[in-house]
Amino acid sequence: MNPSRADQHRLDRDISDALQALELALERQKHVEARTQLLRVEKEVQKLLKQEWDKSKTEARTGKLER
Repeated sequence: MNPSRADQHRLDRDISDALQALELALERQKHVEARTQLLRVEKEVQKLLKQEWDKSKTEARTGKLER
């Protein structure tokens, strides 16, 4: 993950933020909030994996690597 605040790394930032919120909720034993944050992490990781998968497919098709 890239911790940059740049727009192209929004998903990385969202995952990092959710993980921090999850850690805090667990420390405070706020189980409902922890579950909410865990679901948020799952959703954002799914988006990131889809984005990277699509990028890989495009690179394989075109032979050009994205930066």
